[in-house]
Amino acid sequence: DFDDGVIGAQWDTYVNPTSISMTEPDGTFQIAMPDDAGTTLYAGIRAINYFDLTGCAVSIRAVKPPNPNASTAYSHFAVQANDTDYAEFFVGSGLLLLQRWQGGNAQTVQSKPYDPVAHAWWRIREQAGTLHFETSSDGKLWLTFASTLAPFDPNGVTVAIGAGAYEVESNPGTAVFDDLNLPP
Repeated sequence: DFDDGVIGAQWDTYVNPTSISMTEPDGTFQIAMPDDAGTTLYAGIRAINYFDLTGCAVSIRAVKPPNPNASTAYSHFAVQANDTDYAEFFVGSGLLLLQRWQGGNAQTVQSKPYDPVAHAWWRIREQAGTLHFETSSDGKLWLTFASTLAPFDPNGVTVAIGAGAYEVESNPGTAVFDDLNLPP
């Protein structure tokens, strides 16, 4: 989890521009994006180690998305085989999406209005080659948001957590995550 206050060696970081701040205050992982950066923004962490998702799940609590009034600011939580083949929860423009990427091409599988209470927890679970994207208000009772065939072999994936803005934003805000694989 993020309780030690330091982004550990188990994570690979990615950040553009370098003025984006990634920290672990108060046991959370936060990505604070600068105002008026003059460029698109993206930052996050990706686990260095790969794991077998077959018959398993990975979850996180999305404490706070970036500024909901910033139309292109987003946050995401993904399982990925590589940089072009992955599936993710994606919050932006007031929507929660399930996106499936294969060969660098995106397909939106599901899109619903984002509810910060009902969608407080995100879980990606694999079963028989299908990825089940589930949400929860409390991290205990899970509801299916959407399901899709895995765009990759689930026996070798990693986890990525990030945020950004795909256009210049005057106030993109801060994304906050907690409780990676630590449901209550």
